[in-house]
Amino acid sequence: MIPGINDAHLHLAMWAISRPPYQADLRPLTSLAQVGDAVAAQARRTPPGRWAVGRGWTLPGIAEFASGNRLPDRHDLDGAAPDVPVFCRHRSEHAAWVNTRALELAGITRDTPDPDGGRIVRDPGTGEPTGYLVEAAAHLVARHVPEPAEATWREAIAAAAGELNRRGVTSVTDPMVSPELLGRYAGMRGELPLRLGVLLHWTGTGDANHAGTIREAMRLGDHGLRVAGVKLFADGIPVLRTSWMYAPSSSPHPPPFNGRASLDEPLRGGGCGHAVIAADDPAAELAEMVELLHRHRFRIGVHATGDRACDAVARAYQAAHKADPWPARHHLIHASLLSPATARELAALDVSHNLRRHPALLSPDPSSGSRITLWRRDAPSATPHPGGTAARRCADRVRHPRPDDADSTRTPARTG
Repeated sequence: MIPGINDAHLHLAMWAISRPPYQADLRPLTSLAQVGDAVAAQARRTPPGRWAVGRGWTLPGIAEFASGNRLPDRHDLDGAAPDVPVFCRHRSEHAAWVNTRALELAGITRDTPDPDGGRIVRDPGTGEPTGYLVEAAAHLVARHVPEPAEATWREAIAAAAGELNRRGVTSVTDPMVSPELLGRYAGMRGELPLRLGVLLHWTGTGDANHAGTIREAMRLGDHGLRVAGVKLFADGIPVLRTSWMYAPSSSPHPPPFNGRASLDEPLRGGGCGHAVIAADDPAAELAEMVELLHRHRFRIGVHATGDRACDAVARAYQAAHKADPWPARHHLIHASLLSPATARELAALDVSHNLRRHPALLSPDPSSGSRITLWRRDAPSATPHPGGTAARRCADRVRHPRPDDADSTRTPARTG
């Protein structure tokens, strides 16, 4: 007998519904021709009035995009499904690639403004939307994609849970659970062969965070399932250059662009990415959200990848702990470009991090032997760190999550 595996960061329902036959699996595809074939096949399976949905593409994974000379375009998908709306999620869920019909149904034109925390990528010559939507802009289309039937959701989740069991996984932490999904999980208790912990989240990656949404959602009942963990978003992801950073990145992949002559010119903010928080002062709004949840005894996990985002989370956690000191065991999700100084500050609060290896963020530093340098070397905090894995870039004192950290319901909670 061997112990079961805990997956500490798995979007169970999202993964379940993204698998065939429910959606086209774009992960193994390496060319536009292959993507077109997969989308056409999914469109043929799609009932009238529904959308053809796919997931899993990446810029470096598709040969035509890997060179950096071009980005996804709606016309790439139009030939495969001219009359069926197509919505293809990036593997990270932080971007989408859609066809012309999808843009039409969503009412997105050259006059549609970029949403807070997002970017509608446009043709530099005409200003027309290209069909490549980054961060919150993807939600402008996603909200028009019909939800699967409840029976389909339950079937997909049960099948995914069975697959996890066959792979030795016996417990899962789903880090982004809406009130609706929480109710769905509650209704399946006793049916799933998994122990399931959740982090409640009221807006998806396509919506900007703000404290008003949390105040409204806190009036909700608990759906018969006690939840103490909550997930917030501070920024995007490094590979799309949407991490909130102090200085521009030198990522090998091109950023989204609006009306610029070159893909190499920087993003809004000078290539420093941006916060996905709906406020003029994102750091202050994040601190307000954290204080609100901390005061109500929720354990908080914040998605933060850029060094500036990680620092904003650290300041928010410090202020919340100072105002109301209780053993919250908050954590930082991903922490891709966390600096050693901030890591030490978080360790002093017993903040853990959910940090995965991400070789794409690292580049060898030939002047330092076996040392590793963050790809963006020009910010004061981005100094080389010893070691060959992303985890070892953090200070030694940072506490890695223990197995029991996955069960977010263990922290005493009050919701009044």
